[in-house]
Amino acid sequence: MSNNNFRIQDDLYEFVNHEDLKKREIPSDLPTIGGFRDLAISTEKKLTAEFEHFSKNPSAIDSKFVKYAVDIYNKALSNTKEPSEVKHLLDSYISKIKSINSVEEFNENFSYFYNNQIPLPFVFGVDVDMKSTKNHCLVISSLGTILPDTSYYEKGNISKEPLLQLWSNMTKDILGFFFENKEEVKTLIKETLLFDELISKIVKSRVEWADYTKNYNPMDFNEVEKLLKPVNFRNIVSTVYNSLPEKIIVFDPRFLKEFSKLFNDKTFNLFKSWALVHFINESSEFLCDKLRILSGIYSRGLSGVKEPYEIKKYSFKLAADRLLAEPIGIYYGQKFFGEKAKADVINIVKGLITSYKERLSTNSWLSVETREKAILKLDKMKIKIGYPDKLSEVYNHIEFDSNASLFEIVKKINQCKINYENSLLHKPVDNSKWYMPGHLVNACYSPTSNDITFPAAILQKPFYSIDQSRAENFGGIGAVIGHEISHAFDNNGAQFDDEGNLNNWWKERDYKKFQDKTQEMIKQFDGLPLGKGKVNGTLVVSENIADLGGVAASIQTMEREKAVDYKKFFTNFAKIWAQKARPEYEQLLLTTDVHAPTYWRTNMPPRNFKQWYDTFDVKPTDKMYLPEDKRLLIW
Repeated sequence: MSNNNFRIQDDLYEFVNHEDLKKREIPSDLPTIGGFRDLAISTEKKLTAEFEHFSKNPSAIDSKFVKYAVDIYNKALSNTKEPSEVKHLLDSYISKIKSINSVEEFNENFSYFYNNQIPLPFVFGVDVDMKSTKNHCLVISSLGTILPDTSYYEKGNISKEPLLQLWSNMTKDILGFFFENKEEVKTLIKETLLFDELISKIVKSRVEWADYTKNYNPMDFNEVEKLLKPVNFRNIVSTVYNSLPEKIIVFDPRFLKEFSKLFNDKTFNLFKSWALVHFINESSEFLCDKLRILSGIYSRGLSGVKEPYEIKKYSFKLAADRLLAEPIGIYYGQKFFGEKAKADVINIVKGLITSYKERLSTNSWLSVETREKAILKLDKMKIKIGYPDKLSEVYNHIEFDSNASLFEIVKKINQCKINYENSLLHKPVDNSKWYMPGHLVNACYSPTSNDITFPAAILQKPFYSIDQSRAENFGGIGAVIGHEISHAFDNNGAQFDDEGNLNNWWKERDYKKFQDKTQEMIKQFDGLPLGKGKVNGTLVVSENIADLGGVAASIQTMEREKAVDYKKFFTNFAKIWAQKARPEYEQLLLTTDVHAPTYWRTNMPPRNFKQWYDTFDVKPTDKMYLPEDKRLLIW
C-alpha cells in the first residue's frame, strides 16, 4: 500500500497523515496543529461562544463559578491600560522585597513572602503520602530553573546562551517599566542569572524527575530543619500549619543537602534579586495586556511560537483553563457530553480491563502470586469518565471582589487554593477528586488512588465516536484507555499496590524480569532521530510501556468482541497522533517530555505485533519491520 510516495510498510505515520498535515498551517500563536490540538481548539471555540453568550445574557448563567469565570474573562478582555497606569500595583511589593537585606530579615518577613506568592528559596506544600495514601503529608521540593532542564546548563549546550539572552532581553524590557535606573536593572538580571546557575547545579534533571517513586524520601522534621538552616523552618511550618509533623517527604535530597550553600548571608542579595525579578515577571502578565504580551516572549521563543494569543483567547484560557477549570469542565460535560457516549465508553473501559486480566492470567513470565496481585489491582481500579459529579471542596473557599484588578483577583484565587491545600495536612485524602477537568483533551492514571480519568473533551473523533466503526474506536480511544490502564504497571506505577500505596507487591524474580523488559523498552526507543535531536529512551520509558500495553489490550478486546478490522485499527491509531510541530518545540519536548514524539509513538508500537505484519504483509526489507527477536510485549 502506498500513499503519495509513502508506503504503509515503511512509514505508518506519514502514510496516514502526510496529505492532511501537508495542507495544514500551524497557527501563529501555537506550537502544533493536529490530533489532540485540533480537539482542544474545537472545545475552546465551543466554550468561548458560551462565554460570549453569557457576557451578553448574564441572567442565563445558573452556576456561581461559571459566573465567576465569565467575570474574569471580561476583566481580562478589558485589561488594556498602559503599563505606566498599572505599574503602581506592584510598588509596595517591590519596596518591601528591596528593604529585606539578610537571611535574618527574611525569616522575620517570611509570612509576607508566602502570603503574597513571592518566590521562596525552596518549595513546600501538602501532598498525598505515597506510602500511606489515605493520608496527606508535608513535602519539600527544589526550585525550578530559567532554562527548561539542567542539561541546558551543561558545557557545550548550544541553546544555553541564546535562550538566556532571550530571557534577559525580555526581563530588561519588563523591569524598565518598574525601575528608572538602568544600572539597577542590569544588576538585578545579572544577580538573578547567577542564582539560577547555582540552582541548576543542585537540582534534578527531567530524566531524574521521570523516575517519580524516587521523590519519596522521608526525613525526620529535625533533620530537615538542620539542612534548611539558616532558614527558620520551625517557625515557617508552625505558622502555616499550626503544628509540626514528625516526618517530611523530601522530593530532591541533593537540593536539601546543598541548600546552605545556595541560601546564606553571602548569597542573599542574589536570592533577593532572583525573587524580585521572578515576582515581577510572573505578575506582569496580569497587570495589563501589553505586559502580558511582553512577559510571554521567552516561553514563545522556547517553543518557536510566532505570536501571542490574542486577548480574547488569552482571557478565555485564563478563566477556564487556569483559574476555574473544574467548574468549566463540569459545565462543558453537562452541555456537550451525552449519556449514551458515556455508557459506551464505560463498556469499552470494562472490556479493556477484562482483556488485561486475560493477558495477566496467561502471562508466561510472572509467578502465580504476582499475577494474582496484579489482577487484584485491576479489580480495585476506579474509572472516571466525562466530568466529576460534584465540585471539589476547594471551591467552597474561593471568593474574590469582581471590582478588583485582574492582578488582585488572580492573586486572591491562587491564595485561596494554597490555603485550602494547606488545610488538608491532617485530613484524609478524598479519592473522588479529579485531576483533570472535563474540557481538557487528555487522560491520566493516578498511582496513589489507582484510578483512570477520561475527560469528556477527549471522547470525540478521531479518538471516539458512536458513528465510527468499533475497530476505529479501538485504534483511538481504546488504545488510549489501554495506555492509562497500563500506567498501573509501568516502571513507576508497578511499584504501587491495589490501594495506591508505594509498596513492593512483586516476587523478587518477577520484578527482575520486569526490569529487564523495561531495559529492552528503553533500547527500542533510545537514539531514534527527530529533527536535529534524538529520543532519550530513559526519559520516555514509562509512557512507551503504557503505549505498548494499550495497543495489546485494545487489539485483544477488539478481537474478543469480534469487531476485527486491523486496517482501520492501525489507521486510526496513526490518526490520533497526527501532529505538525514547530522545530523548536520538537527539540524542547525531546529534552523535557516523558512522552516520545508522536511520530515514534505511531511507528514503533505496531512493529511488536504479529497482526501488523499479517495485515500489511510487512517484510524484512520494509522499514516498519522489526526482527522477531527484537519484538517486545510486556503486558
